[in-house]
Amino acid sequence: MARPARGKKLVTRDGSKAARVTESEIEEPSGNYLSSELTLKDPARQLLIKGDVNNVLSHEEKQGGLPVSLNEVEGFRMAIDECQLEHLLCQGGFFTWNDRQLGTYRISAKLDRVLINGEWLKRFEEIFVTVLTESISNHCPLLVKWEYHSCRTNRYFKFYNMLTEAVGYKDLVQQSWRMPVKGTKQFQLVQKQQRLKRELKLLNRDRFARVDIQVQAYREEMEHIQAELQVQPNDEQL
Repeated sequence: MARPARGKKLVTRDGSKAARVTESEIEEPSGNYLSSELTLKDPARQLLIKGDVNNVLSHEEKQGGLPVSLNEVEGFRMAIDECQLEHLLCQGGFFTWNDRQLGTYRISAKLDRVLINGEWLKRFEEIFVTVLTESISNHCPLLVKWEYHSCRTNRYFKFYNMLTEAVGYKDLVQQSWRMPVKGTKQFQLVQKQQRLKRELKLLNRDRFARVDIQVQAYREEMEHIQAELQVQPNDEQL
């Protein structure tokens, strides 16, 4: 199927179906169909959107050429918010496309991206995207990697107050949060949250390995002692 000269193509992958890929030709140059296509997706199903959406989210995502107008980004922003999508933690370059001009005539933009919903994050514990260097195409390839646990139980990261007492906790949080991230305010917030979460998970694993198991063991021991006290209330050894 030929791609419209002034249109766009949306490719989505539905994680609830094995190898199910949906392609939609977007014929409206305004890109409004892109927002409509996104808002039709069921938020209760696993959804990953990857590729060239031919749209930016802010003026920071474009360098050179005509300035970005509100009309260009408003529909896409609303669709992302309505579908409760998030950007993946990104490694590599920031801009994913350029017009291959030289010097001040060069235009660069972030046209390619990976968006996922919360249902996808529940299934894949570690997932991120790497922006590779361009080759034949003037678009940079996006490489998505994830760690899948088929027998995984609901082991979500829990923040324990004792983490704040770990040596270097405050410095770790400050350094992680101060590391610059390019993009919209919402994009920066999501990226920083995901990065800090990964850092805290490592800290929790290194300093307080499986503390939930230790807490449960102490709780069971305490309950056992309390039960014994009900039978032998005068036993001083208890």
